[in-house]
Amino acid sequence: MPSPQLLICGGGGLQGAFITGAMAQLQAMFTDKFDAFTDILATSASMPSVIYYLSFHTNHGGKRIWTDEIPNSHFLAFTSTKSLFSGQPVYDVDHLIDVVFKQRNPLDVERIRATHHHVMFPILNIDTGELEIFSNNPARAQIFFPTTTIRNWLEHDIYTLIRAACAIPLLYDRPVTLGSYRYCDAGISHPFMVPEVLPTGTKCICVIVREKPDWKADLKAMLAGSIWHVRARRGKTALPAWVYTHVMRKPFILKKLVRQLRKRAPGTFLVTAQSPLQSSLQNTPASALHNWQTGEAHITARTEELKTFWTTP
Repeated sequence: MPSPQLLICGGGGLQGAFITGAMAQLQAMFTDKFDAFTDILATSASMPSVIYYLSFHTNHGGKRIWTDEIPNSHFLAFTSTKSLFSGQPVYDVDHLIDVVFKQRNPLDVERIRATHHHVMFPILNIDTGELEIFSNNPARAQIFFPTTTIRNWLEHDIYTLIRAACAIPLLYDRPVTLGSYRYCDAGISHPFMVPEVLPTGTKCICVIVREKPDWKADLKAMLAGSIWHVRARRGKTALPAWVYTHVMRKPFILKKLVRQLRKRAPGTFLVTAQSPLQSSLQNTPASALHNWQTGEAHITARTEELKTFWTTP
């Protein structure tokens, strides 16, 4: 059996365009190598991008969706901090799923289910408090996550899975039901996932928005998380109070995950944004295109490094 080749993709809200742009460029420049990934582990905003790759391969239309379909007031309704208190989602994930995905860009569900890739998505179970892994091969997923609850995503509607994976607290702030449980975006507790165990010889590429906290943005999110924690304890939110503690801890979790990645997979090829990205609350075609093109440029600039990575045993 050949050694596993693992692609890890993190979350990031609208900054996820950076990750998807990097993925698309990686696929365009190294199509055969990209198709040879045995395992893909995608969190939050990266999850639908991976699903579209599985559905349409090189014709996934990711750039058009990210830069033409998503940047409008139907998806992001944020004018000021008051928008958070409007009672309406700041990120309208329902519009994204029901209109942008289902109506305008429907998936080839049968092709997704028949993929040769083993694909894993973390989603946070808000009824049990556990982060769970949804996999199309639970037995294989157990190799990477031997102590984590594994569920088979082939048993669920693919659009509902995307909705749950993107149901970000604060910005969408409501649960999504899968089977007997309610879920929300795992990116709020884990900006990206690091397997508990990596089989010997695993080659890993990890694409994330950043490897260090952005304290200016993170402090604002931590303040919002603390306010929502209080509101939740007063019964004014659809999610339990403990969910918002993850918002407050997220910068510290990011640092911990990067350390884990370097310890468990020291040869990982890590791709992060080395130049500023547009905010996850800035939703214009220009800002989305900037983030996407930044991801493309980061891969292009490291072409020779990638060639060496893939040719080194």
